[in-house]
Amino acid sequence: MDDLALLLDQAWASLTDTGRPDAPARLPVLATVSPRGLPQARTVVLRAVDRAGGWAEVHADAASPKIADLTAQPQAALCIWDAPRNLQIRIAARARVLTGVQAA
Repeated sequence: MDDLALLLDQAWASLTDTGRPDAPARLPVLATVSPRGLPQARTVVLRAVDRAGGWAEVHADAASPKIADLTAQPQAALCIWDAPRNLQIRIAARARVLTGVQAA
């Protein structure tokens, strides 16, 4: 296995280990752009990831500013520091806001 494949495996291992309250990837920073074009960053809870599907799920209150940010500009980034692995994970993504039955 080459170094890049090993690094990718380590990143996914960190991301999928969010079931424990003390898991390093459980509280990533979500960065968005506000409707006025200003950068915004806040800590969120990572709820689920799917390596095969290439997605990550975070939850937010429907009335929170980050929902307005993502509705106006659906690009986002997650930044995770996994200290035990000495690994920073940065994910750039196109976000979708799901509500109601879609989010269940």
